[in-house]
Amino acid sequence: MTANASTDGIEPFDLGLLKGSRALALLGGVAFVAIGIAVLVWPNRSAELVAMIVGIGLVLGGIVHALDAIVTHRSGTYWGLLLARGVLDVLVGLVAIFYPDITVVIIAIFVGIDLIIGGVIQIVVSRRADTEVEARSHFLWRGGLWILGGVVVVALPGLGITVFAWIVGFFFVLAGGLMLAVGITLGRAERSFA
Repeated sequence: MTANASTDGIEPFDLGLLKGSRALALLGGVAFVAIGIAVLVWPNRSAELVAMIVGIGLVLGGIVHALDAIVTHRSGTYWGLLLARGVLDVLVGLVAIFYPDITVVIIAIFVGIDLIIGGVIQIVVSRRADTEVEARSHFLWRGGLWILGGVVVVALPGLGITVFAWIVGFFFVLAGGLMLAVGITLGRAERSFA
């Protein structure tokens, strides 16, 4: 840390937040991309298998969001939204894991609602982020894509397991890619302040 870092508005605690958020974004991004690829590669497996894979992805994503909320717990931040999103993801994921035999339509509706709520949270976060943060646009794009995906899944829940798997797999890969981009951006920010 440079001697003038505090005059630039970056305090040591802020740099610690960058490190923690970067690691969580990279970890979540890798997990989401891997799960998305698995769902895209095996879309015709049974509904129970797809539900369980999606459930695992949601639980992992929820844990990442909750950990990120705990790491960024500061006055004026969006930690409460991240924590709410993390809890919602874990709950929907656990339903998909432990009750994979419920119909694909019900699982699709749960996932679609989760995507819509997560998208709204991402847009709120993008509005609250500092205007100079490059990652602000990542939150906005991710929020818009999640809302779009959620609306498609909720509007057409009976499309069939293959189409559902492709939609969910695509959004897991896309969300994972965006999380990786945020992690890389946070890493650059961390290096510029170190």
